[in-house]
This record gives sequence, C-alpha cells and structure tokens, in this order.
Amino acid sequence: MPALELRNIKVGFHGREVLAGASLSIETGDVYLLVGKPGSGKTSLLGVASGQTAPRSGTVRLFGAKYARYGRRVGAVVGHPALFVSLSVKDNLMVRAISLGVPPPDVVVGGLLARFALDADAETKIGVLPAGAKAWASLAWGLVGSPDLLILDDILLGLDPIDRSRMVAVLRRLASENGLTLLIAAREAGPLMPLATRIGILAEGRVRHEYTPDELRRILKRRVRVRTSNIETTLVRLENALPDADIALTERGLLEVAGSNLDEVSRLLDRFPERIVELTETSALAPDALGEEGPGC
Repeated sequence: MPALELRNIKVGFHGREVLAGASLSIETGDVYLLVGKPGSGKTSLLGVASGQTAPRSGTVRLFGAKYARYGRRVGAVVGHPALFVSLSVKDNLMVRAISLGVPPPDVVVGGLLARFALDADAETKIGVLPAGAKAWASLAWGLVGSPDLLILDDILLGLDPIDRSRMVAVLRRLASENGLTLLIAAREAGPLMPLATRIGILAEGRVRHEYTPDELRRILKRRVRVRTSNIETTLVRLENALPDADIALTERGLLEVAGSNLDEVSRLLDRFPERIVELTETSALAPDALGEEGPGC
C-alpha cells in the first residue's frame, strides 16, 4: 500500500496557478526526493501532502485513507520558517508534543534535544539560531510523535559541508533502521541522491519525470550535441520545449543538451524549421558533475 498518493493536485494563489495537476505516489519505506527550482511549487506540493494546504482540486490519500487530519502519522517541516521564530527550541518542541498528545511531553522533548545535540540551544529562540542548529531543531520538531511519514522542505539549505553530511547520514539511518518513509524537497539532487530510492522532477506545476538514482545518473552522463542553421533560434525553442533540461551554447557554436536524450531532441528538431547540421550524443562527463552540489533541476 502506498504511504502517500497525490492525484491531479491543483493549487493557486492570487490568481496564479502553482500546481497544475501534480501527481505522485510514494511506497511505504521509500525515500522520495522531489527536485525543483525555486518557485516550481515544491513547498505547495509538500503543504498539500502534509495536510497544511487545501488543494483546489485533486485527491490525497495517506496509507490508503482519504485526506483528513493526520495527527502523529505525518511529521512535516514545510515552509521557511516552519517553526515559531519567537519561541525557543524547547518550547517549539513542547508545543508540538502537547498538540499531538504525546505522553509525557517533557520526556519526549528531552530525548530529542539530546539526540540531536540541541541541549545547549534549548532555550535559544529559533529566529536567532545559526542555520545548522535551526535545521536540527526542525528535524527534531518533525519527529515529535514518531511519525510514519516525514516530510522535509529544503532541509539542507544553508548547511555547511559537515552539517550537510551529518544530516544525510541521519536521514539514511531513519529510513533504514526505523523504516520511516521520507518525502524530501530540494533544489538539487546531488547531496541527497545516495539516500533516495526515487527522484521526481517538478516543473511547470507537475511532476514531469520520475527516476531511480541509477536512471538519473545515466541520463546526466548523456550530452546531446546540436548544430543547426540558426543556433540561437534553436536554443530558444529547445529551452521552451525542455524546461527541466540543461542546455548550453558552447564556444564552438554547438548546443549541448543534458537531461534529455537523442531520440527526444531529434523529434523536437524535426518540428523546427531550422536545418540540422549536426546531431550526436556523447557520454563524456566531468568527473565531479554529480558531486556535492549535484545537478540543478
């Protein structure tokens, strides 16, 4: 049974459509990485998944049940900031524990403060914490109540390399040892790709593609090279047709397309009026292309 199912979700704000029929399904035990550029609708989709945002239309199911108040089954750290900035770390966790009816709240909160080395910052207000401590406080807040599904929004944003590596390791343990299902939104796949079981690419209000980590690595290793009779016009057309691909104009006057494939690019070019001069595919890739910064998507 899927832990979470979203079908044809539509969300809009102030007359602007943010999600235009987005769908995804996450199996129990999955670590689902949702990748999208700023403004792509990641936070809105996570808000719907966590029950914090009511969609204009579409269906939401959690562990087979229709949309309702999720209570302890879902821990969600969505939005910036997700916690009360005027309250201390400890008070944020206590508010969460009491609202969920977690017994006894002081013991649960004390355990989370110790688990994530937050004792020294327990009385510090969230609004003045450095990025690293704020991320750990957010994770602790999401785990109050021992949820079955944990939803995290850009949890690595602003972390230094040490905290980032530590956070990925903790999330991996939560998934492998605790059997927790994770939905994580991020601006880039790189640091979290080793953790993910599936990766969705959100663009133009929909989950446009889904990959396993191995599939995405193979795609990122491909580069389609294009030369036409009017390369600047072709560049504009391809950028419009492939919004989630990485397209660059080289010094040699070639377009290099990453995140697509030869067949897809060829079909698009056949519809364009420009004459094709060169169309090839290469697997050459800089060795650090999937490094810590990862692919921007």
